Amino acid sequence: MNASSGTHDIDNGSDSFYNLIINSGNGSGSATFEQQGDLDISNNLTITKGTLDLTPGRNLNVDNRLSNTGGTLLGRDGQIQVGENWQISGSGIFTCVQVKLY
Repeated sequence: MNASSGTHDIDNGSDSFYNLIINSGNGSGSATFEQQGDLDISNNLTITKGTLDLTPGRNLNVDNRLSNTGGTLLGRDGQIQVGENWQISGSGIFTCVQVKLY
């Protein structure tokens, strides 16, 4: 997903994304991407710039790897399941109110 500013919806419906890359403004933006339903990613989630906002009560499932090297993952109160590993490095931020990690 790539937008330089503003708030944008992410809704994969009943399908899953294979890879999802959050890179606001090609690395120079400040957009927020809000999850509209449970979000399923069958491979990797990469956040390099911008915010992925896990809307309250929604779940995130990443079958392989979650990498955040420069954006923000706002966890809120949903469940986050990552199949392989997490990498939060550089200026990457993870915040949550209450989250269950599996």
